[in-house]
Amino acid sequence: MPSKYKPVADWQGQTAIIVGSGPSAATTPLELARGRARFIAVNDSWRLVPWADMLYASDGIWWIDHNGVPEFKGRRLTSSPHAMRTFGIELFTSVGSTSGQRAISLAEKMKANPILLVGFEMHTGNGVHWHEPHQGRLRNPGKGEMLVWRMDMERVARRFAERGTRILNCTPASALKCFRYLPFLEAINGGYDAPSTDQPRYRDHADGGTAV
Repeated sequence: MPSKYKPVADWQGQTAIIVGSGPSAATTPLELARGRARFIAVNDSWRLVPWADMLYASDGIWWIDHNGVPEFKGRRLTSSPHAMRTFGIELFTSVGSTSGQRAISLAEKMKANPILLVGFEMHTGNGVHWHEPHQGRLRNPGKGEMLVWRMDMERVARRFAERGTRILNCTPASALKCFRYLPFLEAINGGYDAPSTDQPRYRDHADGGTAV
């Protein structure tokens, strides 16, 4: 059983795409970047990118409910020692309140640059996930939790920038504003230095938010 995963810098200078669970992940043409970038799938989003290099899920309950995802052929990583011991998953720990945030730290640890974020809506206006709601012991986040997630991400965004890690949010109408927005197709075609593209604005409402 592995005790701890120690990433090596074998993604240096390469683009990494982190696929979160937000609704837009299912409509992003991820296949177009296959073979052109590294992929980290977060939680159930491995089903969108079964070819991903890594699958990261912090929550040990998620791994238990999915029996360790033995069908995934890439690296499986978690911050749960119990999941590590139970399923032989590699352990990667970092600060952060979500698997998505910790996946960013993992990509940075692998020396990927830039890092593109897909499915990072961070609001409930268009739904919570691209997939069906979690069942059983896994909770589905609400507006309050997503606000906490955004605040947590905003606290660490400057640290990534100070280290020279370029993070681009490729999620339309995302409530996460601490990273520059760039449409996915522009980003994977190397348009990192192009001016930011207008996108639908997110407006916070009592019902969880919406794009306007």
